[in-house]
Amino acid sequence: MSGASAGIGLISGYDFNALVSAQLAFRNSTLLRLQGRSAEFSAEQAAFSDIGLQLESIRAAASGLTSSLFAAKQVSTSNSNLLSATANSAASTGSWDLLVSRLVSTSQVLSGGVATQDQTALGLTQLSFELGEGRLRDDVELSQLNGGFGIERGSILVTNRNGTESEVDLTQAATIGEVVDAINAAGLGVEASLQAGSLNLVDTSGGTGTFSVRGFNGANTAEDLGISTSINGDSIEGELIWSLAGNTELGVLRDGLGIRIQDGGLPDLTIELSDGSPPITVDLGPVGDTPAATTLAQVQARISEATSGAVELRLNWEEVPGGISASTGFGVMLQSTDSSLAFEVTGDAAEDLGLSGSSDGEYLVGERVLGGLDGVLISSLSGDPSALFSGSFSVTDGFGNSTTAPIVAPAEVVGSVGALMAVINQQLNSQFVSARVELNAQGNGLQLVDTSGFNNIEVSGELADNLGWTAPNRNTNGVVNGFNLQRAWVGAATKLSTLSQGQGIGAGTFQITDGLGGTAVVNLDGSEQTIQDLLDEINSKGLALEARVNATGDGIELVEQLPNGASSFRTIQVDALSGSAASDLGLVGSAVEIGAALEGRWEYVLDLDPADTLDVLVQKIDASGAPVQAGLVNVGGLSPWRLSLTSDVAGAGGDLVMDLLSDGSAPQFQLDPIQRGQDAKILFGAGSMGGGFLVTSGSNTLSGVIEGVTIDLLAASDEQTTLTIERDDSSLSEGLQALVDAYNGLRDKADQYDSYDSESLKKGTLYGNANLRSFVTELTRIVTRDVDGLSGPYRSLQDLGVSIDGEGRLSFEAEAFTEALAVDRQGVEALLSATLDEENGELDGESEDIEGLGPRLDSLLENWLSPEGRLQTIQDGIIDRLQRNDDSIAALQTRIQAERERLLREFYVMEQTLARLQSQSNALAGLVVLPQSSPG
Repeated sequence: MSGASAGIGLISGYDFNALVSAQLAFRNSTLLRLQGRSAEFSAEQAAFSDIGLQLESIRAAASGLTSSLFAAKQVSTSNSNLLSATANSAASTGSWDLLVSRLVSTSQVLSGGVATQDQTALGLTQLSFELGEGRLRDDVELSQLNGGFGIERGSILVTNRNGTESEVDLTQAATIGEVVDAINAAGLGVEASLQAGSLNLVDTSGGTGTFSVRGFNGANTAEDLGISTSINGDSIEGELIWSLAGNTELGVLRDGLGIRIQDGGLPDLTIELSDGSPPITVDLGPVGDTPAATTLAQVQARISEATSGAVELRLNWEEVPGGISASTGFGVMLQSTDSSLAFEVTGDAAEDLGLSGSSDGEYLVGERVLGGLDGVLISSLSGDPSALFSGSFSVTDGFGNSTTAPIVAPAEVVGSVGALMAVINQQLNSQFVSARVELNAQGNGLQLVDTSGFNNIEVSGELADNLGWTAPNRNTNGVVNGFNLQRAWVGAATKLSTLSQGQGIGAGTFQITDGLGGTAVVNLDGSEQTIQDLLDEINSKGLALEARVNATGDGIELVEQLPNGASSFRTIQVDALSGSAASDLGLVGSAVEIGAALEGRWEYVLDLDPADTLDVLVQKIDASGAPVQAGLVNVGGLSPWRLSLTSDVAGAGGDLVMDLLSDGSAPQFQLDPIQRGQDAKILFGAGSMGGGFLVTSGSNTLSGVIEGVTIDLLAASDEQTTLTIERDDSSLSEGLQALVDAYNGLRDKADQYDSYDSESLKKGTLYGNANLRSFVTELTRIVTRDVDGLSGPYRSLQDLGVSIDGEGRLSFEAEAFTEALAVDRQGVEALLSATLDEENGELDGESEDIEGLGPRLDSLLENWLSPEGRLQTIQDGIIDRLQRNDDSIAALQTRIQAERERLLREFYVMEQTLARLQSQSNALAGLVVLPQSSPG
């Protein structure tokens, strides 16, 4: 058996394996043929996959031949060091003269020096700061002046009373504050200041001549600023340039707190006439297809329409019969057109417009709702204005002159911070006290300044206490710095999108737990538009608390509202569940104690220990999560260590507005801004005579100013840069060349796979394949024939510089294509890009149902290359045949193996039989033959 196992029979001497293989030779030849067929199927499959890639290339090139390609633009700049730009197809061709006046800057603050970083106690009890908000004067943009019509950009010519004149260039000024700064920096001894709604000038040159201001080179700039005049005196009181008008945006009112307007058809104000007729409701929100009112003119129209003209909203009134008067242009009034009818007005919008209440006869005089150029409304400050500005203060200047200055005009009548400062300063001047009240360096409080030159001033009294002038470490070198007066800048009408330095409030869910243990989940899905929407969502949950704007007007708070007889047993708590809403609102966490409110503020307030050092202060700032970077700087000297703060937010929206409180146990620790956070400024279309328009941006990248163009500002310069937008036809040429190359790539592959070598008789993988030849034939027909429906000079690719040679390869002459574009651009577009669903009318007289070459190829190849398309059907057929062939191979291999095993068993049996026979033969051969005995 061992011999049989080795393949050679020990008895027979036969090579069993060779004999079996000979017996199976026919079946093995069949197997080899089947295996060769599978290899052919696999090669076909790979070849068609390769053809598919070529078809995809053609489709990609064809799909790129769209109308948008004909609208492609390219941008160039005359000085690429100052700005760069890109444009999409929506941009219009043309050129712009641009001047990059300023890049975005980031707010930085540096403290005074101390001796050590880790041992010197700072004596501070609190550090607070806001980003871009909280100042007591808004720097009004020039575009908002004169009822929203702005001013003409240009220069003004100022001549002082000494006869010295100077051109003051205001072409790059963005705000009224920048106008004031430019005039004061002109070196003429002319001081510009703001008062209510006007710009005032005072000549301090000491001359006796004419004091005049006029536009330079015929510009209307001085006239638009209200200061175009010539007088024989020292003071020019400008005309009114800032007041309420029909174009005034509702969002400007109440120092940016705006007007509450409800959605869903709910009334915003209700007017009830004294004639007993039903109350009239006025809806300022969206009505049908009409969006919500956004200007005072639209409010006027809604009120007039709702009352059928019975009640009208008046603007810019001074006096009405009966002696009723108010500040011109800063409040509104309702008037009944029937003098015999009185009326009463209620509603949130009425309250915000200053109109809530009953009329005095036919008139309802509104409260002031527009702050001045010189300061915000008193009503925008937190707390009770009458209490804040009550009493008087006593002051002694550097000369030793002293007086007690009472507030003779109630804050409610004065109306604005600027007017209040004017009242106090007038009283100081009348008593010959060399001091003045002005906004402090941070702009969030009032400071008292000694003007005697001795830098020494003393102040006391109730008003001084209220303003922070008597607090420790507030009086330095003749300047008494007041507290942060907490200007409110968050209200019910505040848009959520404007919060968090313009980043808005993200979507998300959070759970609120009230003082009684009740819980509710609040889901902010992004549909909420205003603070009021947010408050309504929280207050609808039925918890034992109320969500409202906080007392300082810089955030929201959750305040306990317990049922009668109930007592809270835990703190109010907010837990974030998903998204960023809770953290963006600053509400994550718990109230400080049971019964206390949970407050989320966009003013960051850090409570400090007077013993804190610079190191500890930096740690506390970092731990607060405030969007600032804190660090220490060693500048050398006896007090080398300074605190450096840098805003995380660039531009005006990230400008740091700060305040420090001290217990007086250490020398004054002050913070001085070394760089303001300012927006970028770019002047569009300015010529030597001025004009153009100015754009500001919190980013050095501007999008949407010129439609379809994105501009990156690189450097500021007084040099103008020309930005030129042109058609980019290179993309068209490249697109057509790509189509030609893709088609030729298909022809190359087709020739490779459908080939035959007559000498070697070798055939290509897809030789004679009807599907491959059909692909090539159909594509060739499309790219070489005319497009149906075209009647102009350009009806086929051949007309555009594309030719075909004897081997079926395309070639492209770009010059001929460029010439065709110049002759009939619209016809070329129709040839290459027209679609069957064209909705823009006829293309150069052609029918709307034209299908250009690109869309036609794209449609055809979509059918070929889709998951259920022609190519996949071919591949599926090959895969099916390959699978059936592989199944036949497997079955035949099984039969061959079984036959081999049968034959081997038969040989084994034969070998065993031969072995037995041999054994028997040997046994017989071994028998002894006995001799025969002879007869005796």
